[in-house]
Amino acid sequence: MFKRLFAALLLLMPLLSQAQLNDPMRPAQAPPVSASESAASWRLDSIILSGDRRLAVINGQSVSEGDQLGQARVSRIEATRVTLRVGQQSRVLTLLPLRIKTPSIEAAP
Repeated sequence: MFKRLFAALLLLMPLLSQAQLNDPMRPAQAPPVSASESAASWRLDSIILSGDRRLAVINGQSVSEGDQLGQARVSRIEATRVTLRVGQQSRVLTLLPLRIKTPSIEAAP
């Protein structure tokens, strides 16, 4: 019986791998993202500013001002945001605000 179940699962694997998987971290009210939209989107991972050196990591790739990123050119890197130029349009990528959680101090009774 186990061998039959295993064989059936092996036969179904190609079908299961083609099924669209839902992102468990995506908010329920968020619209679905198509493959073409996700391929053209940029994610700002980090920004490094050191003296006159300005680097940003976008989609895991390190870039500096003037670098080409797909069809976009990195026009400006600031402390919390990066401006991309796509044709005649600008697109600003911002980092999420850093929030450090601290324990609340409660007075002892």
